[in-house]
Amino acid sequence: MNNLCVVLCVALPDEYHPAALERRLRRRLDRPTLDRIDRLRQPVDRLRSMLGRLLLRHGLRLRGLDDDAGVTIGHYGKPRLVDGTAEFNLSHAGRWVVCAISQTAVGVDVEQMRPFDLVLAWRFFHRRECAALAVQPAAAQHDYFFRLWTAKEAYMKALGLGFQRDMASFSVAPRADLHVALDDPQVSSQPYMLSHLELDPGYRLALCRQGQPVQVLPVTLDHLLSLTIIH
Repeated sequence: MNNLCVVLCVALPDEYHPAALERRLRRRLDRPTLDRIDRLRQPVDRLRSMLGRLLLRHGLRLRGLDDDAGVTIGHYGKPRLVDGTAEFNLSHAGRWVVCAISQTAVGVDVEQMRPFDLVLAWRFFHRRECAALAVQPAAAQHDYFFRLWTAKEAYMKALGLGFQRDMASFSVAPRADLHVALDDPQVSSQPYMLSHLELDPGYRLALCRQGQPVQVLPVTLDHLLSLTIIH
């Protein structure tokens, strides 16, 4: 499994009691992790952050790595393992939480397809992306916008720059086979591959990696709640 880029996904249940679920999740996380999560004001944000950390633990365990490895925050806000044994990236939106783990730099982005304003595209996208979006049939523009957005954000997260990188400084082009063409004039030899992954009809999920085969592993909430408790 260590030669794969593994993408783990878990969904919050349709009905749950936030306070009760948070208590159960907190018992499985260490104090430094909880201190960071407690800075989040919204209960759903805390829940999704806890699930992301547990997905990371589960993924590291599957790879035979230390599942209690410490996490540090890089210069531009990207979390990294202190021991450097693997690279990972987290994303969440709506009911979904996603964690990608790889031996090399990786970025992942999931977005819930909510109503949006096309002005966002003209503000953030490359001119080629705006042109491609403009010629989409009206019924397809919603989906195409989120395919563009998730691919671009996954790439920026893989670079470790986040929104320090100008979104309009490079372009992506989603294809029917779920692969995404990437054109970045600032990178002479492009090591990254972009693709979309199937997740949920109301969401779009993009992954950026350095060529490894991909394995998607759905994980149940019950499984995460069965992980060994950290004291």
